[in-house]
Amino acid sequence: MPQTEAIIALAPRRLNVLRALIRDGRTFETTAPAPAIALL
Repeated sequence: MPQTEAIIALAPRRLNVLRALIRDGRTFETTAPAPAIALL
């Protein structure tokens, strides 16, 4: 499934963005899914 592979490929980049925002001391969206927050 190409779509699944694309999602897996993009996931690390999105996590890096969230981590960068947290490092900057910014609050990330409260709408972020719980599993994504758990991975941080």
